[in-house]
Amino acid sequence: MLFRFSVFFLSTIYIISIISILIDKSFLNYKNHIIPFFIIINLLFLIMNDENKDKIKSKLIYFTFIFMVSYFIEVIGVNYKVIFGSYEYGNSLGIKIFSTPILIGINWFFLIYLTASIYPKSINMKIPKNIKILISSLLMLAYDIVLEPVSSKLDLWYWSNNTIPIQNYIAWFVLSLLFHYIINKNNQILTNKLSAIIYIYQIIFFLIINMVY
Repeated sequence: MLFRFSVFFLSTIYIISIISILIDKSFLNYKNHIIPFFIIINLLFLIMNDENKDKIKSKLIYFTFIFMVSYFIEVIGVNYKVIFGSYEYGNSLGIKIFSTPILIGINWFFLIYLTASIYPKSINMKIPKNIKILISSLLMLAYDIVLEPVSSKLDLWYWSNNTIPIQNYIAWFVLSLLFHYIINKNNQILTNKLSAIIYIYQIIFFLIINMVY
């Protein structure tokens, strides 16, 4: 029942948003409200649909670690122009500390969980850990490749000279490998039927924004 409601609710939100963007690009003027809402609501529904709630405390420890480390890395990256390249954050991700939105750490948490739990329960235990680490990290990289061209349109972040450096994709992939390695090597079994649906919806959403602009 919860899964069906989640799919219906999220499908409705994505469809309405996509139609609104296709009809009128000015819909994105509300991105300062839309983006935080999308991140939080997707994460909440993912957590509610987690299929291994008996290990919630263990998961919270690892994902709190991911939030803190990713946020610290982003602070260094945006203030010292290292790691990802030269960029600065816009305003659509909300409150900033040290020029870095708090929500960016939550977004790393969301995306790592999303790509780590994307495997169907029937085959999750059959896939070697190293393969899962690689596939999940490649999914993260694919997500970033689709997102980056529209990041400035959504007032997420801005690259110097409007050029996305290859360094960004390398750093993104390496960090994804690190986080997925930590999760898998510590036997954090994540399965969530909603993950694949949200991942596809997100990719379609960013591709359509790319197309509109």
